[in-house]
Amino acid sequence: MKLNQAIILSKRKKNKRSFTLIEVFICLALIALCGSVFSIQGKKLWQRYHCSQDTDRLIDELVLTRHLSQTLRADIELHIIPQRSGITIERLSDEPYITKKSASLLKPIHLKHIKISESVIVYFYKERWESKTEKIQLKGSDPVWILLSQSEFATKKYAN
Repeated sequence: MKLNQAIILSKRKKNKRSFTLIEVFICLALIALCGSVFSIQGKKLWQRYHCSQDTDRLIDELVLTRHLSQTLRADIELHIIPQRSGITIERLSDEPYITKKSASLLKPIHLKHIKISESVIVYFYKERWESKTEKIQLKGSDPVWILLSQSEFATKKYAN
């Protein structure tokens, strides 16, 4: 009986085989292929995320400047300037209490993931605002318009 069990165990050991080197290389090649496909898609998603974040930041700065002008009853200019790598946002005011107390609000902000073709200046006068353009066209992963009209101030619209 013990002899039969020994023979059966030795047959089981012979039937048990390990992976060959070619099989291991094929698995590694498939893993590398899947990783490259996912990394390409991930890069596009990452770029879209950054463009969306910068667009939302620009809208936040427009709304904040409008609220500052209304709250402080001050005249404030918001300059959106195209740069090589993105845009720069600057607030300017000739009100002395803004320049002294809120110097951090007048620091330039650089957004590097969106671009515009020409400079835009939005003037905020206490209860109203003016701009030479009705909308700002942003160039990023998705083309976006930011509307500056009285009814739809700082509204994001995707261009089709």
